[in-house]
Amino acid sequence: MHFLSHINGLWKVRRKVFPNVDACGYVKIFTNNKLETILSEKFLINHRYLSTYGINEFLIKIIKNKIVFFFNTGPNKGKLFQKFELSLFPKTSIFYCCKDTYQTNLFYINKNYFRITHKVRGKKFFFINTHYFKTNNINLFKNFFK
Repeated sequence: MHFLSHINGLWKVRRKVFPNVDACGYVKIFTNNKLETILSEKFLINHRYLSTYGINEFLIKIIKNKIVFFFNTGPNKGKLFQKFELSLFPKTSIFYCCKDTYQTNLFYINKNYFRITHKVRGKKFFFINTHYFKTNNINLFKNFFK
C-alpha cells in the first residue's frame, strides 16, 4: 500500500502562507476514467483585509516508483510540479520556477491526515504550511463557491 491508495475522498484544507496569509477550503481527490488521481482544491484566501477565492488542480501519477504531481490547470497544465520517492517518508522534492526554488515536503500521517509544506526561496521568500483533514460531507465541497 502507498500514499495514493489512501487519499481518495474529500478533505478540509487549512493553509498558512507565512508571514501573513491564511487560506481554508476543501480538496476533492478522486480517480478519473483513465485511472489517474486528480487533486482539486477550492479555497478562500484571506490577506489582511482582502479575501479572494482560488482553485488548484493537480494530476498525480505513479511513475517508476515515484509519486509525480503535474499541473492540471492554467498555463503550466501538463508540466511537472513535484516528484517524490514512493518508498520514503517524509518525502522531499525540488521545483524550479523562473528565479524561485520550491522545496516541498509531503508528510503522510495517517489515512485521515496529511501535510504538505513548501519553502520558496529566490526572488520570493515565504513558507507555505498546508494541513489536510479527511471529511465525508461532499456538500461542503460542492457548495463552497456558491
